[in-house]
Amino acid sequence: MRSDNNCEYPKPGATNLLPPSFISLFLHNNGRLHRQVVSCEPGCGETLLERDAKAHAAYRRVLRVVTCWMAACGKRMPAKGVSRHLDEDCVAHRAWMRMAEAGHELQESCTCPHCGETVRRSQLTLHFQYQCHWFKEQRRKAGCGAWVPRQCRAEQ
Repeated sequence: MRSDNNCEYPKPGATNLLPPSFISLFLHNNGRLHRQVVSCEPGCGETLLERDAKAHAAYRRVLRVVTCWMAACGKRMPAKGVSRHLDEDCVAHRAWMRMAEAGHELQESCTCPHCGETVRRSQLTLHFQYQCHWFKEQRRKAGCGAWVPRQCRAEQ
């Protein structure tokens, strides 16, 4: 190994060299060269330093493409723009809100088929997504694809 400015580099011809594209990812810290290079989750494909992975994942959560939850709309957009879309652009959401304000049947209450809680019909979808602990979700990380109640997933 040769040393320049307290950084160690592999000898020319060494077989354990990283590809040249990774050279820009090396950082100098306290006289040592750090090479904790990881790949982002499938779908992204970006290669980055391990210490930056958490910030990168948070950034991707904001920029991931989602579909408007109003079935009549179906527009796809970055996750960070959903609330603005619902407030300003979504024709289906505006129609839904007009019906709710007019006292349409969306104000009726119903019973959740999963947990038995009584909720307003207009809030049933939101109840499934965020509140119902017995709503079944698919296991994606485990790779088995089994549908289990959300409460069971929280205990794992």
